[in-house]
Amino acid sequence: KSKIISLLATSPMKIGDLPGEVFSTGSSAISPGDLYVAGLNPGFGTAYRKVRSHVEDWSLEHYSAYLDQCWNERCWNEDCYGKQEKSSCKCKRGTNAHQKAVQQMIHRARPGLDPRNVFATNAVFVKSDSAATFRKETGFTMFQAFESCWPVHQLFLSIVQPRVILSL
Repeated sequence: KSKIISLLATSPMKIGDLPGEVFSTGSSAISPGDLYVAGLNPGFGTAYRKVRSHVEDWSLEHYSAYLDQCWNERCWNEDCYGKQEKSSCKCKRGTNAHQKAVQQMIHRARPGLDPRNVFATNAVFVKSDSAATFRKETGFTMFQAFESCWPVHQLFLSIVQPRVILSL
């Protein structure tokens, strides 16, 4: 965690101080594996803390945002870490159309593969309501943000060493 936080702190955008997330997967998936899933960036919701806090407080192990998280906007603020035991959310997790699509892509890439065993993140860790509003919301282009996140991806890629990168 300290290496990631150090890389975020030295980014030109000071990405660690902006709202967003790094992990879409549990820490158990940060290990050698065939697949690396990268979304664009965290989307809607107001529950995002600073990226640095997200890294410091991340404690989930066998977890996938594509299976274990509620993506219904009404639940997002209290269920942003997928911790059902601390949430009043009664929704069935992993049922959002995008979550289902990613689950299917993972299963097609390697039948029987549990998404919890696949490292998943976003190309850009900073939250925005949409790619179209990213610059207006953050003051940076999506490319500038990606360049600031790239050193963290280099670290993850050196650990995961995937054969395939699934870019969403």
